[in-house]
Amino acid sequence: MDTGCIVAWDQNIRYGVGGLNRQGVMNAMFGGEGMSLATVEGDGRVILQSVTIDGLAKALQKNAGPSAR
Repeated sequence: MDTGCIVAWDQNIRYGVGGLNRQGVMNAMFGGEGMSLATVEGDGRVILQSVTIDGLAKALQKNAGPSAR
């Protein structure tokens, strides 16, 4: 999962950042994804958001209309 989509996790969860495999590199280059992905392991809860903070800010700005810019 994208590292920017992880909000919080239980203390039993191990969080890490890994590199991409070949398919992941293609997605990063042509699909706008980042070059690293988060890994989470263990029993517990992980809270995710569906879009990164940067992506949310861009979407809000784009849809705010001309008077908000």
